[in-house]
Amino acid sequence: MSSRAFTGRTRELETIGEVWRQARTGTRPQTVVLTGPPGAGKSRLIAEAVAGLTPAPGVVLIGHAGRPGPAPYDWLATALRRRDVSGLPVAADTLAWLTQSRDAPPRRMEPTSLLRAATEVVRHLVGGDPGVVVVEDFPALDPASVALVERLTTTEGLPVMLFIATRPAASGPSPAAQTALLDRLTDAVRLTVPPVDAATVAGTEAVWARYAHAIGRHEEAAVAALHGAAGLLAAGEAAAARRLIEECLAGPPPSETDGAATQLVLAQTLLRLGRPEDAESAVRAAAGEPEAARLSETLRTIGDLTGREREVLSCLAAGMTNRQVARALDISVRTVTVHVSNLLRKTGTASRTEAALWAVQHGLAGEHRGPGPD
Repeated sequence: MSSRAFTGRTRELETIGEVWRQARTGTRPQTVVLTGPPGAGKSRLIAEAVAGLTPAPGVVLIGHAGRPGPAPYDWLATALRRRDVSGLPVAADTLAWLTQSRDAPPRRMEPTSLLRAATEVVRHLVGGDPGVVVVEDFPALDPASVALVERLTTTEGLPVMLFIATRPAASGPSPAAQTALLDRLTDAVRLTVPPVDAATVAGTEAVWARYAHAIGRHEEAAVAALHGAAGLLAAGEAAAARRLIEECLAGPPPSETDGAATQLVLAQTLLRLGRPEDAESAVRAAAGEPEAARLSETLRTIGDLTGREREVLSCLAAGMTNRQVARALDISVRTVTVHVSNLLRKTGTASRTEAALWAVQHGLAGEHRGPGPD
């Protein structure tokens, strides 16, 4: 297992890595039960563990309890939410029930048939390659989902590692059934997860952002994505930072009532990704903070740049000489010199090198592609 972070959870990650080896070579699910209080970091441990599995699983199915309240087959419906469900080996009416579609028939489906169909859907999605099945919010699951989880734990020919995240005390819609199921899992690997701290999760923001987004925790995903993107930008991985932001801000973004620190991280990240208009609203939400005032001034400077000045600045960031800039933009060297002088004055930089760095830091480095011939 190749975990890059999550210090303090090495033992748990190594144990999960061993279970994964067994799942890859076995013919039935290998179950890992993670128990801890809310906020202990069970989901973050699962996210980091799955990201570090070697070889990577063929499929990862993540489902959770329904929100705001339980409904039949919440776990499967949430696991299928972002997947193409065409071609699944079940009738259209049955699939509509399992996905909680508005087109589901009003008549109630026979429970045994639904359970059998739900199991076949999971088997079909896993296919023949070893995969991972994650059961989040186990105590909050509806009875039908609990029955499906029990069926999956005993299904022969299903090569998966199955995570169940639960709490120390039984609660939720069907505590007796949940307790009974956990008691029957005598072969399961059981991990007790103590509360997580900041040092433990350092460096895991990008992994957690994607996982939190997958389980519908959009506010946490957005905040983690912003911090993860900031780290990627600092490492010079702008393309990876952009992908992370685009993937994890697809749900509800951080609201303007979020803390000023979060809004400032959002503004800085969006600015470095070349999205000053979006950064401006985050700066407004953090009004009153000294850093917000500095960012507002930066945004005004960017707004004051002419289109040609932005092109010249981008060329400087690409390392072009004045002659190269002139040829690339089809202007004279004297005109380039004037633009460079204006840029140094407007950006408050003392040299071409400082101006180029300023462009990179504020998302203006990619507005012109490639130097002209020297």
